[in-house]
Amino acid sequence: FSTYPFALRDVAVWTPAGTSSETVQGIVKTSAGELLNRIDLFDTFEKEGKVSYAYRLVLQANDRTLSENDLNKVMDAISNALKANAGFEVR
Repeated sequence: FSTYPFALRDVAVWTPAGTSSETVQGIVKTSAGELLNRIDLFDTFEKEGKVSYAYRLVLQANDRTLSENDLNKVMDAISNALKANAGFEVR
């Protein structure tokens, strides 16, 4: 529990058909680090051999209010991990 406010961010990603949401969620959790407090899948759909997953992220620190710079670093790390490491397309 933190007395500091949380921030919400969404991330959506195209993956090849057959990719599980747990796989994507694991990449997000690992790349977001300790600031990720919660992750919820809120949308899934399939189109043309791809699956889209959309997640709501709750980011929060125990020792400070997060700045836009803090949040941008986390979102960049997530985006880079999804694109570069897994080859997924961030929407």
